[in-house]
Amino acid sequence: MLLLVLFISVLGVINTSMKLHSVAAELSRYIEIRGMVDSAVYTELDRLAGVAGVTVTSREITGTVYGTKIQFGSEFTVHLTTTDNIGVGGMLSVPVQLETRVTGRSERYWK
Repeated sequence: MLLLVLFISVLGVINTSMKLHSVAAELSRYIEIRGMVDSAVYTELDRLAGVAGVTVTSREITGTVYGTKIQFGSEFTVHLTTTDNIGVGGMLSVPVQLETRVTGRSERYWK
């Protein structure tokens, strides 16, 4: 019985990890289309995380960024982190850090 409860708790963490990856993939696509990283990107991240029901504890967007713009074909990486708990019947709660990285390339040409 205890094994079944632990299994169900682990499935919840896996589900949260999949949601976090989905948010990162959608955000990466948004940046690919816009070709820039500005406040609108972080607003979109908050919206996507809210829809998915994930609390993003850390976010980082790295790559070849000129000011706020990413030139056509330049690579960037979205790195998101969150924390979830594996619990056993309300008696034990172990925090687990989940992170995901998604890489994309800008589709916007800046003159």
